[in-house]
Amino acid sequence: MTADALRVSEQQKRVLFILCLIPLVGAFLVSAGLFTIDELIYLISADAMARHGSLTIENGYEQFASSDLKLWFMVEGPNGLAPQYPPGLAILGAPFYLLLGVRGLLLLNAVAAVGVTLLTWAIARRLYASTTVALVSVLILTFGTFHLDYAWSVWPHMSCAFFVLLAFFLALRALDADGTRDVLSNAIGSGLAIGVGMLMRADAILILPVIAACIILYATRPFLTILGGTMGLIPGMAAAMWINFHKFGEMSVVSYGRSGAGGGDDVNSHLGAAIVLAVLFAALLAVRFVPWTRPRAKIAVGGSFAGFALLLLVPATRDLLYPIWQGYIGLFIDVRSIDDPRPGVGFAEDGSLLF
Repeated sequence: MTADALRVSEQQKRVLFILCLIPLVGAFLVSAGLFTIDELIYLISADAMARHGSLTIENGYEQFASSDLKLWFMVEGPNGLAPQYPPGLAILGAPFYLLLGVRGLLLLNAVAAVGVTLLTWAIARRLYASTTVALVSVLILTFGTFHLDYAWSVWPHMSCAFFVLLAFFLALRALDADGTRDVLSNAIGSGLAIGVGMLMRADAILILPVIAACIILYATRPFLTILGGTMGLIPGMAAAMWINFHKFGEMSVVSYGRSGAGGGDDVNSHLGAAIVLAVLFAALLAVRFVPWTRPRAKIAVGGSFAGFALLLLVPATRDLLYPIWQGYIGLFIDVRSIDDPRPGVGFAEDGSLLF
């Protein structure tokens, strides 16, 4: 990592400043209207939190028991009518909502978008040791993705993305940190960021296997790093459990308050993924800590094929792996294998799949 490659020029600073300014300025110019019912639920949640400091909604449903008052994605819980989604956006957005109403929630996501831009820059710069790569990364982020769409919406995706990227950045710092204190502080911070991200959107937990794999393969002190990350993750998990118990009467880290609500909140549905991840992490531990010789490598290769075949025989893991294989075929080999019944998706006369 050379000093020249990491030196930020004045021109790069100006471009980065403009890219950070775009979501902030746009938050005051775009429409403050709602796009879907999901955004309405998030708005109602923020209103209840801002006005009453409440995780539940008081709209007269308990008095009148009218189904018209029980909106879609609302659950009748032990403490009143509760939104099925995590309350992170409502909690963080309450001050913004009191100040600017709906536009305040847009501003919260716009601020998060600035953080996402800066973290993308920092992560790319750290991984590739190049400010040029970092600049191209944030240009692609801003103009080649849905970055601004989520920056100017009431959805919590952008705020969640900020905490996910923050967790990954702190994990990278922990990998080669010097001294116990630096390793623990960065690892704990990474765990805390994941926990807060889960209060925005439950799928923030999906960054955890990625970070765990990086720690196992590359951390200077992997077990200390894992310990710190676990310590940081506990408060967010505990908060999620308490919130779900208050809202739904369920002592669960992830819950939508009712079975079959979707969103992957059924823990039993992830059994296959848990088995596959356990096998992969065992393999990563072997790669990192087993002294490899040619005979051991041959045994490992044979064992890998046998293990994969065994996973295909278990229904829980087969049901997980087969759709992944189908998705890989559709995305990288033949897009015509994708079956999407929605309007606007269909085949042209030459057999091409059109979106």
